[in-house]
Amino acid sequence: MVEAFYARLGIAPSCEADFEFIVSLMQWMEKTQIPFERFFFDWFCGRASEARAEKSPVAAFYSDEDFAPLRARLFSLQPVRPERLAHPYFSGAPCTMLIDEVESIWTMIASGDDWTALHAKLDQIALMREAYGFDASRFISAPYTEHQP
Repeated sequence: MVEAFYARLGIAPSCEADFEFIVSLMQWMEKTQIPFERFFFDWFCGRASEARAEKSPVAAFYSDEDFAPLRARLFSLQPVRPERLAHPYFSGAPCTMLIDEVESIWTMIASGDDWTALHAKLDQIALMREAYGFDASRFISAPYTEHQP
């Protein structure tokens, strides 16, 4: 779990306290109701994203005293490949796939056979994957094949 969260944050694990940090972070996120993708987008590579996080639509939460220990911990961790922050993805907004988006995309397909929104979303996802530099191949056990009767 620590490895996955730290990869998503673009920071290197450092010690046994990493799990406690993730637990505290998740508790804070639940309390504040900050959207998951927003937080990880705002703080990708920790301190290296401070200026972008300060411009976030949820920046007020980041100056709250409850966030102070989490910020200090984030700032103490080393970013992994911070050059990824130069990717155009990080000049926009985080890519999400919320139920309202899915329903809207499906409505366009079902009512008018219009696939443009789906293709646009897939392009956003590809851009995000490229920006984060993620390789999901190690999580895929075998290529998908359609079930044959």
